[in-house]
Amino acid sequence: MRSLSAAELLDAWENALAASALERPLILLAAATNHPRDEIAEWSIGARNAQLLALRARVFGGEINAVADCPACGERLEMILRVSDFSTSPPNAAPPPTRELRVNGHTLTYRLPNTNDLIAARQAQDFDTARAALLQRIVVKVTGAPELDATQVAAHAVNALSAQLERDDPLAALRVHLTCPHCQHEWETALEIAQFFWLELDAWAKRILREVHTLASAYGWSENEILALSPQRRQLYLEMIAS
Repeated sequence: MRSLSAAELLDAWENALAASALERPLILLAAATNHPRDEIAEWSIGARNAQLLALRARVFGGEINAVADCPACGERLEMILRVSDFSTSPPNAAPPPTRELRVNGHTLTYRLPNTNDLIAARQAQDFDTARAALLQRIVVKVTGAPELDATQVAAHAVNALSAQLERDDPLAALRVHLTCPHCQHEWETALEIAQFFWLELDAWAKRILREVHTLASAYGWSENEILALSPQRRQLYLEMIAS
């Protein structure tokens, strides 16, 4: 993964603007790595998240400022999360091999879900249809008696498979354990790194564009000339304009 210049990052943001929430991480990672979008879409969700965490650390630093509301008393918590707490070394991004899980006399041969699977499941009209579509894609084979296919896997097998997927691909669901300082309630919340990083990037891009507009209006510089300035120098020029 390489560092992106302000201009490259702005280009990646613009390219991702019209994309869906599931497509945006692929566009951003393709801009920062040597991997094409179609290859990234085949990475496991955990591998994708690990790379997103690494990219986020390069762009905005290793600390994440976040807030959460206590579900018990409503108190708002402000916290600092560290990228290193989730992932110290990104896993291999290559498509994972198939795995097996034995549940009540049946052996499920499956693979880890990827972004293409989530995109396909997202097209379903309801949760049950989406789950069936996802199972159909990730469960390669079910052996045992009676014969079943992926869409006929019993609920207990689905639950067992879901638990196994969490163990196989722990970064697929980033969880944060929290304790409310007001009422001492403890709970877990999810960090949706793809959505969180996009919101940060979107806010950054719009702020940068406002800075470009201000500096271009004052000095007649081009966008490329302004983006080539360091953030510190841009800020100094903005302060001089405002003074």
